[in-house]
Amino acid sequence: MALQHLRSSTADKRPTPGAMSDGQLALNTNLVSPGLFFKDSNGDSVKIGPIHVGATAPNATPGAGGQAGNSKGEAWLDTSATNPILKVWNGSAFVAVQPVGTGTVVSTADTGTVTSTMILDGTILNADVNASAAIAGTKINPDFGSQTIATTGEVRVANINGGPLAGFRNAIINGDMRIAQRGSVSFSNNSLVYGGCDRWLAGCFNFTTATATVRKAGPTGGAVNEIQATTTGTNANQAFVFQQRIEAANVAHLSGQAITVSATLYQDTGSAITPVFNLAKPNAEDTYNSVTYVASTSLASLASLGRVRYEWTVTLGATDANNGLLLEIIFPVAAAITDKYFQIGNVQLEPGPVATPFERRPIGTELSLCQRYFQALGPLDILTSGSLICVMPRADLGSTNENNGIVELKVSMRVAPTVSGSGWQLAGHHNSTPTISTGTQFVVFTYSGADYRASGGRLFATNAQASAEI
Repeated sequence: MALQHLRSSTADKRPTPGAMSDGQLALNTNLVSPGLFFKDSNGDSVKIGPIHVGATAPNATPGAGGQAGNSKGEAWLDTSATNPILKVWNGSAFVAVQPVGTGTVVSTADTGTVTSTMILDGTILNADVNASAAIAGTKINPDFGSQTIATTGEVRVANINGGPLAGFRNAIINGDMRIAQRGSVSFSNNSLVYGGCDRWLAGCFNFTTATATVRKAGPTGGAVNEIQATTTGTNANQAFVFQQRIEAANVAHLSGQAITVSATLYQDTGSAITPVFNLAKPNAEDTYNSVTYVASTSLASLASLGRVRYEWTVTLGATDANNGLLLEIIFPVAAAITDKYFQIGNVQLEPGPVATPFERRPIGTELSLCQRYFQALGPLDILTSGSLICVMPRADLGSTNENNGIVELKVSMRVAPTVSGSGWQLAGHHNSTPTISTGTQFVVFTYSGADYRASGGRLFATNAQASAEI
């Protein structure tokens, strides 16, 4: 004789606990919602299995006379979404089963936010990341450990190991003001002069009267180019100005690129001022008597006695640097002043949109770069002997009717320089200026007339200098 358990073939009809004895099993054989049940020690009906598969929850609509609700631990594979979700009855509701963590499992059909707790480690592969996806740098842990970074694109960083990225990024020569061959130079209102620190023009404009000295100075932190000025008048657009004219050969490659200017500024007028950075281009190559301004910015306020590092990024036009560049730093002043100071230091103009640490080149290198434009020849002492020998700063005087003294320049200059000086004297013979001819590598001093070799002619001068400034 067959032994049969309590049974029903009615869809969604579950046995009631009262219909089952302890240890007795009950079956529902309906294809839609089959199940095996027993009564637990609490007197509740418990479903053993199988997992219900369907778009609606199991026993959502109990069959006539059947037990309503669900049993704790009962499972349901919810097929209502594109990707089915496994859910378990927790005693009060069906909740989705998650791989790890807490929160809500998100499927491709969901529109909610995916958080890290919803993603199992190792489940996202290279193929899962869209080719156009971009991850912000701020989202990457800065510690790459021993990883090798390889890219065919640009790497943009503020510094490498706290220092400059590479040598000769800075298009400014003598940006740290260490070279000062001319020494202090005085100037007056509405004029620009070379002096103080090499390669830098300085001037003051639009005052009623003004006297000023530009010189190299040395505050804490390094040398600066400094104007000490006394002025009268409160005219509009009064200003103290520093300029550097950059040779086309050094910046033409920057046309069409982003460049960044950075500099440290100081003033002690007693009031805050708003410094200005300007960039201009000469209208002919390396010819700065006619320029066109291409960019300008008013910087943040500079308090009196404040020493501030400023940065400015600008994108040059396609031909803006072809003829060279002019960097101009302006200190606007709205009142008369007495013995006040304006300083610039660590000036840098470099390619790229990031200001990097100041590039400090070896002192010998920086001096040679400056001497391409200006050389202080010093008091000349050209000795005479019976043969033609050119040893800087000595040179022989030549033939009977033309006496030539030749001085070899320290470095090749930008163009054949203009030589100036005072107190020219060929000892025992002349107190007049010699005829001077120049090339980019030498200077020739000539006195015509007698042969001065036998008497040991010596040529002297004060403040002799060769200039090939732009």
